[in-house]
Parts: sequence; C-alpha cells; structure tokens
Amino acid sequence: MTLTIGTLRAEPGRKTRGVLPADLGTTTVEVPVILVNGARPGPRVVITGGVHGGEFIGVDATTRLAGLLEPQEV
Repeated sequence: MTLTIGTLRAEPGRKTRGVLPADLGTTTVEVPVILVNGARPGPRVVITGGVHGGEFIGVDATTRLAGLLEPQEV
C-alpha cells in the first residue's frame, strides 16, 4: 500500500523525503517529513521529533533513525 501524506508519496519498499506546509496562523512554515514504507505489509509506527521548539535532540534522533531505516528491511 502506498503511503501518502499531503503531496508526499512512498510506494512499498521506498523512502521519500520532503516538506509539508504548516499554517501557524500568522505565518506558514515548511515541516520536514520522511516517509519509510516497508516492502511488506504489517504494523505502522509514527516517530515525531521537535514537539517542543527548544528541544533539538528529538529532531536529531528522528532524522538519524529515518536515515538508518531501509525500506527493504522494515
């Protein structure tokens, strides 16, 4: 099954990186998103970072994890 969030799409066995716009009321910002779609059907998980604006460790950890995940192994 293809994963789709906004304009980003990841076919099975693929990884996609991009940004999605987030309307904050007074401004719009681009939020980085990485989709990792496993090669086989199964459970799904969402990993987020940057929930609190001043905490950068979560952003770094999620970015590193997404870089390590290989869709063929998920």
